[in-house]
Amino acid sequence: MTTTVPRAEYDRLHYLGAAGPVSELGEEIAHRWRSEHSDWKGRYWRYTLIAQDSELMTIEPINLAARTKGSR
Repeated sequence: MTTTVPRAEYDRLHYLGAAGPVSELGEEIAHRWRSEHSDWKGRYWRYTLIAQDSELMTIEPINLAARTKGSR
């Protein structure tokens, strides 16, 4: 299941260079993720730790949560 991230969290990660639009990664990764994650909307990614006790990171596809009325 693809992780859903609140827009504010995505904006913070994007500012830090730890998330972004899938167009930054290339079509090969996007194509693979589309086949592996049927619930992924095909637009965004982020860095994530491989394990809680690890310093190693990987990238993963994410979906963004819908904006709330007060967040604009």
